[in-house]
Parts: sequence; C-alpha cells; structure tokens
Amino acid sequence: QSKIAAAAGRVYAGSNDASVYALRAGDGTRLWTFRAGGPVQSPIVLAGPAVYLGSGDESVYALRASDGTRLWTTVLGGSATGIAVSSGTVIVGAGDDAVYALRGGDGRRIWDFTTGPGGATGVAVAAGVAYVGSGDGRLYALRVRDGRKLWEAPAGGAVESGVAVAAGQVYLGSNDNMVLAVRASDGTRAWLARTGAPVSSGLAVAGGIVYAGSNDGTVRALRARDGAQVWRFAVGGPVESQIAVAGGIAYAGSNDFSVYA
Repeated sequence: QSKIAAAAGRVYAGSNDASVYALRAGDGTRLWTFRAGGPVQSPIVLAGPAVYLGSGDESVYALRASDGTRLWTTVLGGSATGIAVSSGTVIVGAGDDAVYALRGGDGRRIWDFTTGPGGATGVAVAAGVAYVGSGDGRLYALRVRDGRKLWEAPAGGAVESGVAVAAGQVYLGSNDNMVLAVRASDGTRAWLARTGAPVSSGLAVAGGIVYAGSNDGTVRALRARDGAQVWRFAVGGPVESQIAVAGGIAYAGSNDFSVYA
C-alpha cells in the first residue's frame, strides 16, 4: 500500500514495510531510504525542503527531502492517515477521530478538532481552509489558523480516500463506489462518478483532470468539471496509494508491490 509524491525529478514512496523510499523519477534508482516506526499510512507531502508523512506508530515525521534525515517526530492519539501542509502548518487526519494542526518547523501541536466516529482520513488545504474526509461519511471544512468548522457535508459512504482541491471544488472518494466533487465554498455537490469498487486512493488533480484509484485495480482519469471518464488503466492489484502527477506522468502504487507510471 504505497503512498506516492513526485517533484523535482524524484518520486517519494511510503510503504507497509515502514519505509519511505526516494527514487529517481527517470528510472526508479533508489536515492535514500528512511525507516519509520510503523507502516506509512498517510500520503507523502512535500513542502519546501521537507517531506511529511504519518505512520502506523501514531506519529508524524518530518524528513529532509534531499537525504531523508529526520527533522522531528510528533506522537498523536491515533495513526495518521491524511496529511496536508499550508503556510507552515501541517494538518493531519488520524484514526482517533481527530484532526491535528502541527507547526511545520518543529511539530508542536497548535489545535485539534474531533470528527464523528470512523477516523479522519483524507486532508487537503486551499486558501486557508482544510478539507477533511471522515469514516463517518462526512466532509469537513476547517479554518487552518484556529480549527473552526466552516461547514460539513455528506459524502455518501465512509471516506477512505485522500481529498484533493482545485479551482473551487473538492474531490474525494468513498467506499460507496464513487468519486464525488463538491463546491469548496459550502459543500454543495457538483457531480459524482460511479466506480466499480470502493475508492481508497489519494486523489490528484492536474490539467483539469482528477486521477483516482479503486480497489478493483483501476486508475481512472475523470474530467474535473463534470466527472466524465477520460481514460482508465488496469494495474495488478488494488490501488490504495496517493496518486501523484508530475511532468505529464501519473504515478500510482498498487498492492501487487509495484509502482506504475
């Protein structure tokens, strides 16, 4: 269950073997490896010179992107499954039904927010607002600076995917076999696209396309404005990774122990 990020000629992958791998994007050559205290269950997030991730040992790690050196570790009340960074603040969704805000420089806790039962999962941030999906079947919009709830909206089934936001819309997947788009301003539904299986991957948005992986081993490219399918690609196992897009290539990890480009 790999978690993927790509930038500046590198691909960063987190794995259930409790490791983070930095690979050269052009050919997959391994550049460095970092060992966390448990399976890497959150997306990998790049912000400035640091890489942020959450682990099954209920910790968030900040690593130096150039060589994998650990900068800090913060222990939470549950395993971190969603993570995003905004203006030096790290927003984390965790399995103890909580959203945490940590200071990016040293990991100090700033605030926390409690969702309904089921665990806070995917997290995305835009314009000072954090959008958090939850296992309670809801999407929450929280103000980054203080954690105040702005709105919440139904998301169909439990949200097990990552969350993405672009051009005034928030995108997420659910275990109800669908990808959903809602308006970032108030949570009103814009469209939904049916899939053949639960959507557990982290979503990516680039060039007006939403990329989502599902548990039937399919990566789908959906048109961001209306959810129409542009293409689909079958891989060798369930896609539960964070999908990353860079340089015209989409990267996805599969439970067949492979990364696909």
